[in-house]
Formats: sequence, C-alpha cells, structure tokens
Amino acid sequence: MLRTTVKRVFCGGPIGLLVALTLTASAQGSGSCGHDIKHPCGLNTPASTSGVVQSIEDTHFFHFYGLRGTVLTVTLTDTDSPSCNGLGPACGDLLALLVNQGRTRRPLSYSTPFVGYRDAEAPTISFSVSLPATQAYLLEVGGEPGLDAFGRSVPVSYAVQVAASPAVHWPAPCTVAKLGRRASLAAWKRAIVRGRCAIGRIRHLHSGRVPRGRVIGVLPPTGSVLPYRTAVTIIVSAGPARHKRR
Repeated sequence: MLRTTVKRVFCGGPIGLLVALTLTASAQGSGSCGHDIKHPCGLNTPASTSGVVQSIEDTHFFHFYGLRGTVLTVTLTDTDSPSCNGLGPACGDLLALLVNQGRTRRPLSYSTPFVGYRDAEAPTISFSVSLPATQAYLLEVGGEPGLDAFGRSVPVSYAVQVAASPAVHWPAPCTVAKLGRRASLAAWKRAIVRGRCAIGRIRHLHSGRVPRGRVIGVLPPTGSVLPYRTAVTIIVSAGPARHKRR
C-alpha cells in the first residue's frame, strides 16, 4: 500500500519518501492517456485538470518539456466533500510527485506529505521547484481511496493546477542536431529524428571539399529550436563539379 510504504520510509528523510513513491508508481493502462506511465498526458501551462483516484494502484501521469531555471508551481486539491472529516480512515488522501523524465527517473519535489481530509491533513497544498535542466519531466498524481461504513474502497477526486514561468509545454520542440563535419547521411537522419524533428528534402550540391555522399549541412542550421516535427532539409555533397571540355 502506498500510505504504508511512505510511513515506513519517512523516518529516513525526504529522499527515502520520494524513492518509495517512485517505485510504487502504477502503470495501469485504461485506453486513454494519463493512466499509463508509457502514455502520459501532455501538459501545457497554465494548466488545470481533474481526476479520480480509483485505487491505491491508480496513478495519473502528465509530462511536459521545460527549460532550465523555469519556476514550476503545482497546486493539488482534494475535491471530495469535507463531511468525511473526523471519520479517520473513511477519508481518502492524495499526493503529487514531480519526476525527472531522463534516463534515470529522479524525484525532484512532492506535496508534503499528503493532501486530503484524513486526520490533520490540508485539503490543498502547493509546492514549487526550479527545473534543474532543459528536458522532459513527469508529474504523477496518486493516493489512497477512502473507506465506506462497510470497509469498501471509495474513490478520491482531485483537481491540480500547474503554473510555470516561463511556460512549459508538450510536445517537446524540434532541436536541430549538431554533428561532426562530413558526417554520413544515415547519421544525420538518426540525429534529426532523435531531436524530435522530421526528415525533409534531400538536396545534392557539388562540393570540392566534402566527399561525395557526405553531408554538407542542414536547413534550418544546427542548434535551431523549432516546433515539434519541423522538417529539416539535408544538403548532401554530389562531389566535385565536372567541367566540360571545349
């Protein structure tokens, strides 16, 4: 259980708490975005969304692309009726977690520690973080449902608002790659796709400096940051021009 896991490691400090939450994140697919870590919903700020946590394994995922130094603020609210207050475990609760979506998923910040009407928890909590790098990030929302008078699980509803300065967005932009001089056409194609760009026209120009079949350059030029899937033209050397004999 999420709550049991968190309480067990909380004495080890915030890092232990965050690691436990990351490891218990669910990947339950539902046919729509957000309920599967492989298919998160795109997030563009300012953003406001809502949902319902059906079970302790039900985690909702949102991803976005942000620039280094961006100040991101997340506000999570338990939108259930406060009438369950004072009934102990009858109230559900929630937690939001911000994760680095790089090769190693590293927790960055979280709502401390829970949001809801259970015990002395607050129904709304905000947290802010300065993004440490220009890359993709993942916001996860989960929690533990409440219980009715018969001990049956009762889903807990939430609303989450995300603000950022400058704005964050999804999909991530196209960034035109930078390769070494005279790289092959195949290498450029792979780099363009990795940069979230699309392969555009292949043009051939004569060159006395760049060997035939090697890339002279690309348009837009390397380092350009453009809308997602912008087409990039690749200019390939056709070798030296042949001069006609008179």
